[in-house]
Amino acid sequence: GNRVTYSFIAYREFPGAAVWIDELYTAECVRQQGVARWLVWQVGYRRHVELQVSVASTAQAEAARHSYTAMGMRALRTRERSRVVTEPDAGHRIWWTPEYSVTSGWAPIPHRDTQVHGQWSTLTEGLQQALVHTTMRVHGYSEDMARRHFTGSTAEEEATVLLIVHDID
Repeated sequence: GNRVTYSFIAYREFPGAAVWIDELYTAECVRQQGVARWLVWQVGYRRHVELQVSVASTAQAEAARHSYTAMGMRALRTRERSRVVTEPDAGHRIWWTPEYSVTSGWAPIPHRDTQVHGQWSTLTEGLQQALVHTTMRVHGYSEDMARRHFTGSTAEEEATVLLIVHDID
């Protein structure tokens, strides 16, 4: 039967300041194909982009840092300040690029990769659950913490999500 998996980016836009990436995830079935670059390009092209990156020495964290480096991002230096947050979460550093310009060779394949783009609250309950559970599994978060990455602490802060549903045979 068909196996449905998801790649997604959850982000917030700060007018004149930056695009802040809350979550970026690539489904295993399309890893190493430029999907993450494509997602960041869709939401951050020609804009200042920031996100927080784990400083852990795990294979997953090292792979993430390698991927962000390939996208032209780098860690903030000591004297540099984030435009969006006062400080990163414990165990993380802020990475950024002054203007995102890395394009991707990947593109969604019609009839396989369905795009859903909208505010978190407009996603179906099923999609919300799938993204929350993916985030819990990837980061070891509680459900509440994972959900806050999408909902923010107030309604105005909810993330916008660009989601690709990969329907792989």
